[in-house]
Amino acid sequence: MRCPNALGAAYGFWFEPIIESHKDEFVKLGFPADEDFGNRGDGWVHKDLFALIHWFYGDPGNRANQHLSRLTPSMLHGGLVAQGFNVLKMTEPEAINIAVVASKGARVY
Repeated sequence: MRCPNALGAAYGFWFEPIIESHKDEFVKLGFPADEDFGNRGDGWVHKDLFALIHWFYGDPGNRANQHLSRLTPSMLHGGLVAQGFNVLKMTEPEAINIAVVASKGARVY
């Protein structure tokens, strides 16, 4: 799974945005190799209020790109664990996007 990170966007507004990294490790655990990952173009939220608001809400009214929830890594991690998933790998908390590989019944690394 990969989704916008509200914490990472807020961090990236004030400080240099952190782009998710180590794609090969995620792919090895089951992340789709052809999925967008670590896109340098995502750094545009830096000191741009419009970009920060867009990162939080997406395109309201555009169902294909509307962010209905503002997720943080701890919210997503907690939700996955509560549903019985083992989180195998997750991006750093300040990354602009959350990428996570989780599985039911898999070993936790």
